Amino acid sequence: MLNKIFKIFLLTSGIIFLVISCSDDPTSIGIDLLPNKDFIDIFTVNSDEGAFAQESKTYTDSLDLTSSSVLHLGKHDNIQSTMLMKFFIFLPDSIKDPINNGTFQVLNSTIELVPIYTYADKSNYFDFSLHEINSSWSSLTFNKDSLANLNYENIDVSSNRIYADNLITLDFDKELTQEWLKYSASGEQVGNNNGLYFNFDPSSNKVVGFPAISYEDGSKLTKLTIVIEVPGNFIDTVVVPVTSDVHVVLGDLPTGNPENIFIQGGIAVRSNFMIDVSLIPDNTIINKATLNFSYDETESLIGSKTSDSLGAITLTDYASNTINETLQPALFTREGMIYSGDITRFVQSWVSEQENNGLQLFLVNEITTVNKVALKGALAADSSARPYLEVIYTAKR
Repeated sequence: MLNKIFKIFLLTSGIIFLVISCSDDPTSIGIDLLPNKDFIDIFTVNSDEGAFAQESKTYTDSLDLTSSSVLHLGKHDNIQSTMLMKFFIFLPDSIKDPINNGTFQVLNSTIELVPIYTYADKSNYFDFSLHEINSSWSSLTFNKDSLANLNYENIDVSSNRIYADNLITLDFDKELTQEWLKYSASGEQVGNNNGLYFNFDPSSNKVVGFPAISYEDGSKLTKLTIVIEVPGNFIDTVVVPVTSDVHVVLGDLPTGNPENIFIQGGIAVRSNFMIDVSLIPDNTIINKATLNFSYDETESLIGSKTSDSLGAITLTDYASNTINETLQPALFTREGMIYSGDITRFVQSWVSEQENNGLQLFLVNEITTVNKVALKGALAADSSARPYLEVIYTAKR
């Protein structure tokens, strides 16, 4: 019904504009086209002229990282991240027999990782260690609580780590490799293979992202390469892809200028914003509503993948941060120092239903980056830097 009314008013508005362009007395022409012979006008109001009251806040929300196509490892500023990988080895029969008979040896075992994202300066120190996991885990359900209960060996099973911008290589423990091969070759699945826990060096000062198994370019996925020899018989190479992976990001709320609100990926830092639009009359058609936020570059930190888009969704409760799932999210894009978004349907809902609980801002790529975006909030001392709302609406006069 609202869409129908909206179309009628748009049509009527178009007629009025056409008449205005042709006559100095638009109110005397076409009056019979209006219901009940009421007059309607197009009005423009903004948060400066209308002095709309506004408020904003920043908080940490929940975020499911299990579907992320990027795994993060390292620490910087207010965040830290570790990751888990599982390599399930599939062997041809020609190799299974020598393994089961114990007539083989591992000549070489290496792991290759391809960095695809960096948070902080690339020249910052970064190192990590690998640990055998003793407990079972599932990438579909693993989270912060799971990490706290994870059982793994303290011994680092990697060595000779070589770092480059586009490739990290390391030697993987041969004895553990042999155990995994025996486990794979055994029909009774003797032993276990719960994968590896990647932990950052405490002195690390950046976060590096690696492709997860859902990453679009399969050639960049982490792989384990094993060179096997059966003495006097053959040498063969087995390339093992990652079959399960997940990462967990921990951290605190960003600290900075109290005038700012923050949005950050990984630890799901989000911000709520509410602006009072009660000055707009009831039974109004919102033609266009645009909301702008000023970007604070000095307190933002963007990694090698940008975060020029923010999502916004309305709330049913500002205090408890409960989102409204009945309205589709809006998109805010950055041009220069401004993030701008069309929230016409939000304002229409607030005016029509006379219930306004504000909106929530989040990073569109919050599960694939740990980028931090700072925006000027409702408390900005400079009123021109505060969030700015402009509304064009059609109403009776």
